[in-house]
Amino acid sequence: MEKLRQVPIRRGYNELRPLNQLLIEGGCEEKVFIAGGYAGYMAGWHESQKDIDLFLTKELDYGRVYKLLADTLTVEMETSRAVTFTRYSNPFDSFFSVPPIQLIKPVITRRYANAGKPETVLHSFDLALCQICFFLNRLVLYATKAAFDSYEENCTILRNIRDPVDTILRLQKYKERGYSYQRRDIVEVMNSWCSMSDEEKQGVLEREGTIDGES
Repeated sequence: MEKLRQVPIRRGYNELRPLNQLLIEGGCEEKVFIAGGYAGYMAGWHESQKDIDLFLTKELDYGRVYKLLADTLTVEMETSRAVTFTRYSNPFDSFFSVPPIQLIKPVITRRYANAGKPETVLHSFDLALCQICFFLNRLVLYATKAAFDSYEENCTILRNIRDPVDTILRLQKYKERGYSYQRRDIVEVMNSWCSMSDEEKQGVLEREGTIDGES
């Protein structure tokens, strides 16, 4: 698997300081990393990001990280794919300016992994532009070559379609952020849907919520 490339941090770290401190105090700073949209925002690749997607380096650490966050923050929402934590009630609270934190539930299959080595997780993402991550314990951003190409060419690049509906929504989201896509991308997503089994299609249709993670 290709070696990740370091990316300069442009912004967004100050908002993470309370989260980083909480993880350090809880001994979990090496058990998680941020990937997807917020990491891209930190690199200056787009101008807005509504939440922080937190991924685990090991499946077995989910319970420990969940408890650490739940003891400090409020569970705003839970889906089959992620738990969203917030705390906005007190403007003097250190977490008041921290965006909502989505703890991504670990799922590892033959085709997909959203927990484990960052390189493996990033290569599971459907859009190359989202293949960027931030290591809280090292304070550095890393991205795949495809992510750099997508940013420099100002277009989305499809990589690994798992949920065609999510991918369509994510393509539209990044188009609104200034990244174009081609008609053949839509065709590729349609072909992905057609190649799914009836059981897989039903799973996509029944999945609650909108896109969790990577965004």
